This record gives sequence, C-alpha cells and structure tokens, in this order.
Amino acid sequence: MERPEKELERFTLQKIIKDILYVLNLEQGMGYTLKRLFVEPGAAINEYLFEDRTRLTRPFQLVVLLVAIATFLTLLVLPELDELQEELRQTPGWENFSPAVQESMEWFTKNMKQYFNVFFLASIPFISLATFLIFRKPKFYFAEHLIINTYLSCPQTLFFILYTPFLKASNFFAIFQIVPVVLYTLYAYRQVFKESLGNVIWKSAFCFLLYQFISGLAMMIVFGIIVLLKS
Repeated sequence: MERPEKELERFTLQKIIKDILYVLNLEQGMGYTLKRLFVEPGAAINEYLFEDRTRLTRPFQLVVLLVAIATFLTLLVLPELDELQEELRQTPGWENFSPAVQESMEWFTKNMKQYFNVFFLASIPFISLATFLIFRKPKFYFAEHLIINTYLSCPQTLFFILYTPFLKASNFFAIFQIVPVVLYTLYAYRQVFKESLGNVIWKSAFCFLLYQFISGLAMMIVFGIIVLLKS
C-alpha cells in the first residue's frame, strides 16, 4: 500500500510573516549572521569553519542575496543605457578606435556600471587568492580564504546598499561608502588572521594591489575575447 504523500503547509500571511522574521532574526539566520560579522567577524568565521555551521547562514547563499538586492537598487538609480553610451562616446579619442573596439567598450561599460555588484561577486576568488598568498601565518586553505572573503563581502555589500541612494549625487558622497568598507576590512582581517594592526595595514594594502593586478589582467583577457567575438 502506498504511503500518502506528506501534505505541505499552506501559505498564509502569518506563515509569510514568520518566514520574514526568521530571515531577520538576530538569534539565527541572516540577521544573526550579519550581526556576528559586524561585531565579531573573526569569531563568526572561525565558528563556521571549525566549530558549528548550523546557526550561520551559508556564505554563498548570503552574498548572492545581498548582491541581488544591491544590483536591483543600482539599476533603479543609475542612468539609462542611452545616457551611459552618450558619456562614453564623448570620451577624448573615441573616434580613433575601431568599430569592434567601440562596440566592445560600450558593452563592457554598460555591464560594468549596471551590474557592478555581479562583477564584485565574481572578483571574490581574486581577492581570496591575494589573501591566501599574503596572509600565510594562520595557514588557511585557499577554499577557506574563499569562505572568509565571501563572508566579509556581505557587510561590504550592505554598505554599498546603504550608499546606493547617493550614487547620482556628488562624488564627495563616495567617501561614505569607501571609508566604512576600508575600516571594516582592516578590523575584520585583524580578527580573522590575528595579526598586529601594523601588519594588517601593510598586508591589506599589498593584497589590494595584488588583487587589482590579477582582476585587471582577467578583465583585459575578457575584453580581448569580446573584441575578437565582435570583430
């Protein structure tokens, strides 16, 4: 005799509200994870890596959700595609580029501006490679550096979400995103890698330069492929 299939709970407004409250819960779930990452990132990441993985939201699940929110808000705030293309065409020396390069630059600029947070998500392996090479003392595996930087990118993305309404204002407001991100990163790296503030500062600066080199090289390769495809 076949067993009757278990009937799923019907959706009600009460259930939806309970699900939302669970996500925002400061004792478990996303709310708890973000609170721990802001207050004690070193202890939170150590807990997930080596102790208990049941209370913290999984890093990749959390960062994808936050990046999706940031991307949606960015698309609401940034200029329309026609405005972006007009800005690019007014660049000095634009007419000297071949049609294939112009088309590729338009495609690349449009997607970089509109989907900046997706590119940011794709850059996590690059910054993880940099921290893996520079912060050698704790002897984390590369995969663990991926977890570390994925978790730390969540508060960084949240800073960006809070800054999004000011994107079209004066460039002066950019400092309200950059400064908190830099200070938080130094604070988090010091907790995670357990090094002195001086070491964390110079190693973080070196990581940033190495990350810029690696990601810049990757972007050049991608751009070259796009040019070849469009020529």
